[in-house]
Amino acid sequence: MIFSLFLRNYKVYQNINYIPVSEATCFSALVGENGTGKSTVLESLDSYFNHEDWNLNHSVLQKGYAEREPYICPIFLIEKSKVHHASNIYKYLSIFSSITWQVEPDDFNPSNKKLASFFCWHRERLSSRGVSDETHFLFPLGLRKTGKTTIIKDLSIFKGISDYQDHINDDLRLVFDDVLDRIYDYLTNSYRYIYIPSDIDFEQYTKIEGDTVQSLMGRKIEEIVKGFIDDNAVKEINAKLDDFVKDISESLVNYEYKKYAKRQSKVNLTHLSSKVVEAYFDDKYLNLIDGDESTPIYNLSSGEKRKAIIDVAKAFLKEAKVPANAHIIFAVDEPEISLHVASCFEQFQKLKDVSGNDVQVVITTHWYGFMPIVSEGTAIYLPGDQVRSCLIDLRCFRDDIKLIKTHTRGRQPANLELKGINDLVQSIISSITGSACKWIICEGVSDKIYLDKYFERDDVYILPIGKSKYVKKIFNHLMLALDEEKDSIKGRVFLMVDTDKQIEISGCSDLIPKIIIRRLQNDEKSMQTSLRKLSDTSVYPPTEIEDALDASVFHRTIAELLVQRDIVDEFDELKDISVQIKDAPSGLAFNLNQSQLRELERFFNQPKIKVEFALNYVANLEGVDAPGWIKEIADVLQVEI
Repeated sequence: MIFSLFLRNYKVYQNINYIPVSEATCFSALVGENGTGKSTVLESLDSYFNHEDWNLNHSVLQKGYAEREPYICPIFLIEKSKVHHASNIYKYLSIFSSITWQVEPDDFNPSNKKLASFFCWHRERLSSRGVSDETHFLFPLGLRKTGKTTIIKDLSIFKGISDYQDHINDDLRLVFDDVLDRIYDYLTNSYRYIYIPSDIDFEQYTKIEGDTVQSLMGRKIEEIVKGFIDDNAVKEINAKLDDFVKDISESLVNYEYKKYAKRQSKVNLTHLSSKVVEAYFDDKYLNLIDGDESTPIYNLSSGEKRKAIIDVAKAFLKEAKVPANAHIIFAVDEPEISLHVASCFEQFQKLKDVSGNDVQVVITTHWYGFMPIVSEGTAIYLPGDQVRSCLIDLRCFRDDIKLIKTHTRGRQPANLELKGINDLVQSIISSITGSACKWIICEGVSDKIYLDKYFERDDVYILPIGKSKYVKKIFNHLMLALDEEKDSIKGRVFLMVDTDKQIEISGCSDLIPKIIIRRLQNDEKSMQTSLRKLSDTSVYPPTEIEDALDASVFHRTIAELLVQRDIVDEFDELKDISVQIKDAPSGLAFNLNQSQLRELERFFNQPKIKVEFALNYVANLEGVDAPGWIKEIADVLQVEI
């Protein structure tokens, strides 16, 4: 994947600039005001991978290339397992990567020390993702434009570190520039960079024989057509045409048809396949099917066209047969352009799904509602004016935003969290007032996994928002905005929180019948899980969603994970637990002692264990009825499960 980028004198980026792009996650969003260089990042990578024209900074256009040579230098982060261990490329990348992982700011030219410090700081953040020099190659390789038509390989600020060239020359006895060429060839052959700019010709971009769709499919239409054509048929065509031309020439007596060269042209597979593709696909356009209606893309609205291209990308990238050593980058400039606000959530959900297929998705956007939606990814706030960018880990974006505000004394980033909540709430409001959309808003990703199992419907959106206080914040925003618009609500929203140990009794009231907030609560009298109002004073026992599951499936899943993770001995006291009270939820069915309760709590406090447990749990649910509280949610939403 692309880890970061050094840009010099490309479009709005004058002089040398360092732009973070990712932190070993497949989803990245570049945010900031207009004119800060978000689109320039995507455009420059298009120049790098797809050989598109360079959009040079005005200083180069006005004063020439001397001392202003522009360059594009990505920093690549590639899993070592994706590069053939016995290949020469592996050797080259091992040398480059070892140096890149170890360099420190003092190793660089003093004039570049500030940029180098930013890179090193960004590099150190990878450790929180379990990424290191043992698992990944990290290395720079750029292109420098030295004239209108001359482009050479370049290492940006790393060029001043002699270790790269010394090791290639001394250890491998190779010419350094030749090695750079070989690495670049490897990168351009193994990477597919698919760029969707904000201003595009949708008809051409969605043509099945076009470059974009063929890149999405990972297959060339002409190659597919060649497979349909028999080689013997091609030979027969040439033989018959030779005979025909010979007969014509004999009839003309003193004239003949032939090429002005000794070697005469023959029909080949490429000729035939290109003509077949042209004839067959020329009049075929993407159509939107809605019931019995079929509408060609050129008759759709701008927003519908934007949705269509993301739908096509998602479908093809999901089905693409990607070689183990291949890397796909899907870059989209402002996917929300021309969309009604109600459609923004769905658009970004699709992009999140694409990133889940091991595709690096890099977007620019002014719709900040994605931050609560995407739980695994990075937002890069670009303030412009060559001010250092800010990185925001979407797992804890609120904490990162507060930290950045503290370090910059409130100057950055500009109201990102507030905009994110407002954009998301506006999208929810538009969807439930404009249509009968249903929403379930819950706390964590694991909650969503359980709920997805029961509400596998296109018209029920399930959104994990974080801690309970953020679920309540969404509820309060909705109540405030729709207080006088109750009659306009067509959809429904159900918000759910756990009953935590530190639960705060809230006065959230059901003033709008179609917007309901409840908390999960086990009841030791009925031995069942209920959904209670937040104002209910009964808060014992504390109940998280893991306490409200089917006890038998819960027990089976615990046993499986202990074995899968090879931690049976570490959690010795969980080996002997068994269901004591039939039909009771998991939080009440085992009759655990205090020691076992602490052990179970320690088990669920392991990193990422709740998500792993949830995935295993739902895989074991075949033939098990939905619990009563799930049926209550279905009744509120008026849907079947």
